[in-house]
Amino acid sequence: MSIRSRMSQRLAGYRKAGKSGQGMEQALAQVKGLFTRQGVREYVFEPVRELVLPAEPTTDARVRAVITQVALSNAVLAGMPGKLGVGVFVCWALEAWMAVTIARNVGVRIERPADALKYLATTGGAAAVITSGFGELVSSTASLLSFIPGLSSVAVVPAELLVTNFVGVLFWIGFKEVAEGRNFRIPAETIGGAWREALELARFQGRALRRVASRENVRDTRDRLVAWIKGDVRAQRLAVTDDALVALAAADLAAGETHRLEGPVGAAFLESLRAARPQWAEVEAGELATLFAELPEPEAAELASALRAEVLERLGDDGYLAPYAGEEDGVVIQVSENGELWALKVEDFSAVEGLEEALILHAGAGPVLAAEAAEDLIDADQGVSAVRGVLVPVEVGEANFDEMAERAESTGRSAIAGGLGVASAVSTVMSLWPFAAAYARGAITRDQLGRAFGIVLKSSGTRVAERVAGGAALGPAYLWYALARSVIALTDGALREEEDVAEREGKDGPA
Repeated sequence: MSIRSRMSQRLAGYRKAGKSGQGMEQALAQVKGLFTRQGVREYVFEPVRELVLPAEPTTDARVRAVITQVALSNAVLAGMPGKLGVGVFVCWALEAWMAVTIARNVGVRIERPADALKYLATTGGAAAVITSGFGELVSSTASLLSFIPGLSSVAVVPAELLVTNFVGVLFWIGFKEVAEGRNFRIPAETIGGAWREALELARFQGRALRRVASRENVRDTRDRLVAWIKGDVRAQRLAVTDDALVALAAADLAAGETHRLEGPVGAAFLESLRAARPQWAEVEAGELATLFAELPEPEAAELASALRAEVLERLGDDGYLAPYAGEEDGVVIQVSENGELWALKVEDFSAVEGLEEALILHAGAGPVLAAEAAEDLIDADQGVSAVRGVLVPVEVGEANFDEMAERAESTGRSAIAGGLGVASAVSTVMSLWPFAAAYARGAITRDQLGRAFGIVLKSSGTRVAERVAGGAALGPAYLWYALARSVIALTDGALREEEDVAEREGKDGPA
């Protein structure tokens, strides 16, 4: 089949996908974890990690990374006999979630992933014009892809990489139009830029694959992808303590990030705060942020900590919180005092923002296990302990310091690479908390605290560690607040600096 025919067939398939009902919904559920769970992405793509992680925390880098993830997934599936039992719905679902993620990164929200493909399906009538440049793509990238172990013997693989790249770039262009207040469209004047972007992506992928790919790790990537899609492996979720919940909300408020507190968790926190301080009962969120930020930090931390029970009670009264019963989705909240687990019900990740989004991302950072072992307890030496399938960090001490520091580095690096602003800070805060708590208990030295923070936060680690260490005697409430506020401010500021650099350098994606 020619490249042009393959692209035309893809666009025609999108029109069918919207009418495929249960088959499409099931496929969307199967592949969802690749786009909503950091732990699943790390598991599936670990053999070719260099290829699929964003090169920098910018919107353009994140969009190119998700296009590459889906292009590689389609390529390894397309090159296997019978696609190992993985049907066409899965390929459509991969591209639908790719569209949702691209839209989200450029500021457009799609309520239902199943609706995503209909946007590009409307361009089907222009397929001949859109696909007129595929010949250049094939000839320009064939040599780069021709010696990749495990892929080069299958002619359909380069075609799948190229088609998926171009589909992703078209979504990118169309959703940027929507973000700027226009209808989804592919303006004729952008086609040249789309070809150039798709060509650059294919060249990057070819070079990277030649560096990192071997027959073994291409096969491993394929096997892990199929195992996740078919349910042979399952992802554990990380719990969030009530201490952390209120500390993160308080840190957002103190930072003036009131737009991040417009969801159910933020609303429960603000109402609880107003109830605790009657003089603030009628104060709007913006002024409340100013008043809260003016409090001495120990007082702010203690005030936030005292709200834990009321915040959970309000969430329960509003129907957002229920006893945890092993549900696949949602965020697990663990009560610090008695270890009880509660399930926080939030909307699908594609339709939420702010603190809830950050909590969902953190919950999805848990490891992937074989299905038959997913409910078993995990040995504490691996750095986690399990409570009914939900993972929570173990205590750090001299015996496991190096292992936990290495795990924290991995979590922090993935969060920063994800580039989700304040949302990515949540995983960083969670990965550093065991070290702050260990220092407060006297289980590790101040030097070790600085080393651990430096591993994750690099040059800023020493400054944050000093602040946390200086307040260790003030108790866990202050530790949570100081750590959350420091990391959120640091991550948000660093990303704003990255965005300023990108804007100055004119990195605006496809023209």
